[in-house]
Parts: sequence; C-alpha cells; structure tokens
Amino acid sequence: MRSMPREFLDSNVLVYAFTSDPRAAKAQELLERGCIVGVQGLNEFTNVARRRLGLTWGEVREALAVIRTLSRTILPVDIDIHTQRRCGLPNPMGIRFLTR
Repeated sequence: MRSMPREFLDSNVLVYAFTSDPRAAKAQELLERGCIVGVQGLNEFTNVARRRLGLTWGEVREALAVIRTLSRTILPVDIDIHTQRRCGLPNPMGIRFLTR
C-alpha cells in the first residue's frame, strides 16, 4: 500500500496546474500525487479561475472535479487548520504546506 502524501497544496499550486505557466508541470505532478487540499483553496481557485484565467463556469466545475478526484483528502475550513497554517504553531498532523 502506498503511503499517503502529507503535503497540503495552496490555491496557487491548484491555479498553476490549470495554466500554461512554466510551473504548471510541477503543480500537476503534485496534484497527481494525491496531496491534501482545503475547501478554502477550492474557493480561492474558483475565484482566480473565473476572474484571472477567464474560465467558464463549466470549465471551473470540470477543474474542481479533477482536483477533488485527485486529492486524497479535502480539509474543511476550521480554526485548527487556520492556526497551524497561518501562525506557524506545531503541526501534530505532520502536514507540509506547499505554496508557490
């Protein structure tokens, strides 16, 4: 059995995975490893995909379906995750936060 990835993908990584940016290949590789994403990241991806990338709502729905399929874990927005990520407190889950 494969070990579960412990990396948490920031919304920037999700966005790059759906662009032609030079960082897209690495972002796609991380996404395909089954990393962890958060609901907030999905919300931020939706905003950027519509406003900056110009994706249609149908394209956004398809991209979100891909992200949800590839991500082994989707974390809710809660105070514990917020505190671990933003405040640099000890991380008992051992999750590495990957950003751009």
